[in-house]
Amino acid sequence: MLSTRTKEATKTALAMTIAYGIALSMDWDRPYWAGFAVAMISLSTIGQSLNKGAMRMLGTLVAVIVSLTLIALFPQDRWWFMVVLSIFVGVCTAYIPVSQQPEKVVLRQLGRFFRSCEYLMTTMRWDITMTPTRLDRWRRAFHAREVATLPQKLAAWGKAVDTKALGETSADHVLELTSNTQALAYRMQELMDAREAKQSGLLVQEMLTDVRAWRMKVQDAFQGWSRNAEVAPAEVLRERLNARLGDLERRIAETLNTVGDERLSDQEREDFYRLLGAYRGLSEAALDYAATSGGIDWSRWRESRF
Repeated sequence: MLSTRTKEATKTALAMTIAYGIALSMDWDRPYWAGFAVAMISLSTIGQSLNKGAMRMLGTLVAVIVSLTLIALFPQDRWWFMVVLSIFVGVCTAYIPVSQQPEKVVLRQLGRFFRSCEYLMTTMRWDITMTPTRLDRWRRAFHAREVATLPQKLAAWGKAVDTKALGETSADHVLELTSNTQALAYRMQELMDAREAKQSGLLVQEMLTDVRAWRMKVQDAFQGWSRNAEVAPAEVLRERLNARLGDLERRIAETLNTVGDERLSDQEREDFYRLLGAYRGLSEAALDYAATSGGIDWSRWRESRF
């Protein structure tokens, strides 16, 4: 049986030969460009190859439009033409190139996921005095949708990751990573639902400082993961979150004992314990993600491969 690498090489060679033969039969001036295009877009799956081919066609179309526009704007002024063209090429070089390799897509989607988680955490402050605007509500709905839908996209792209090229990362690592993001999404939704319930003003006033300290720790972890997948080791994060959560639970117990049964309704107690469970659930989900993330060689994921 042939190895996967041999099969891929054979497939690409045959596709290049066929494309080159078609170009020769049609008397193209430069038939070698057909073979070169096939080599550039040949990836491990049909879907990835078609996607890259579509991106090349789109890039060519954009380049034609920009070229014609610049020629029309500066027909006789070559210096302005060169200056504007240089700026355009510089912008494209800095911002537009986006790799469609599965591991690069996963990295970008993880960044989006944790940026949305971070934003949602900022909307859960008890000390917000202003009424959310329509734009604020739209942004919250957008980020909530990102958190809800990105884990499925991560799972789909994770299956396409070639773990053989990523050092010690295994397929089980990738599967566990996508499962952890799904668990985080569930816990974020659970926390948002719990926060929607009206809480006792007395408990909120007593717990404001401790809840804020816990929220900031989680928010910092999300912010770090949105920029660098390996920024927060599991041991360090566990120590920080467990310390804050332990303080929070002790503070809640003290507050409930101080307040007394007569000042709180059964519903208020139930809503507050539900909120506490959501806090603990999100903390545990974040720790599980950190543990899995710590076992992945992220430096290999960021390396350029051709």
